[in-house]
Amino acid sequence: MKTSILLKAKNTVLLLSLILFFTQCSDDEKFEINPAFTGYISGYTSGIISNSSTIQIRLMNEVSEEVMKSSLEEDLFDFSPDIKGSKRWIDNRTIEFTPENKLKSGQLFTGTFELGEIVEVENDLEEFKFQFQTIQQA
Repeated sequence: MKTSILLKAKNTVLLLSLILFFTQCSDDEKFEINPAFTGYISGYTSGIISNSSTIQIRLMNEVSEEVMKSSLEEDLFDFSPDIKGSKRWIDNRTIEFTPENKLKSGQLFTGTFELGEIVEVENDLEEFKFQFQTIQQA
């Protein structure tokens, strides 16, 4: 009798967990990246990352020392939810954003990179939007 009650309770908890999981995964959070960006960006931080990771954008072509220096004065990165941090060039094609603090676990972030501040692009490609999520800690 007690085993039957425990089994029903476990099944109920499992069912509620599954319902909660699937209602949290909404299509509103998904978006597609314009394939035209492949002419300018060869790689970027995406998928599931550590909460202590940096965020990187790797360009297709090298940028000049002058552009690298002047771009550090610009607000090139914007995140939702907000992330405070600093940026630096790793090499003449890769810029990295380092958060001040560890990122919140299990959080989905949407980033915007001001590509138009670095290279000359068409108007609809000035802002590169991308997403990544931090690992959910158990």
